[in-house]
Amino acid sequence: MKMPRLTHGDAALVVSVVLLSAALLTPMIRARTFQRLTLTAAADVEGVRAAALDAYETTGRWPASSPAGIAPEALAGAFPGDSSFVRPQYRLEWTGLQVVDYVEAEPPIGDAPEDTPPDTVPPTLQPVVDRVGAVLVHSTDPHLLSDLLGRFGSEVSYVRDSTWTLVVTDTAGVSP
Repeated sequence: MKMPRLTHGDAALVVSVVLLSAALLTPMIRARTFQRLTLTAAADVEGVRAAALDAYETTGRWPASSPAGIAPEALAGAFPGDSSFVRPQYRLEWTGLQVVDYVEAEPPIGDAPEDTPPDTVPPTLQPVVDRVGAVLVHSTDPHLLSDLLGRFGSEVSYVRDSTWTLVVTDTAGVSP
């Protein structure tokens, strides 16, 4: 029995089907790869945040700041077996921030003449310095940074240049 020979038309049809299949599958593969990347980054951020909050609850202080890619000693347990904050598409960083808030204070006695109506004296504002922590993700992929901003949208976070920052406050509402 003779095997039928492939013609040029048959070969072109096979190549077309293979190329069309590849063209249809490529976006799905890229979407799944990106989804895995964002899930990994979000899990890393949650791990760092949880470890920092645990350290804060244990010691009453936020962990020391560290350069991008290096886990502070207090957070090394957030990544068992690997205390590196470096991933192929991004680097993590932990840092402490000082924030200043102004609260209304009692006006000093004797500032206003006695005949001054009480509602014409402006309130005196007093600065209150607080410390918070922050998880930073450094990446050249703007889509990753945008996705993190959306995932943590209900929390204080922002993107500046190639860095996404999530501000972490203590759970009790009072920082040392």
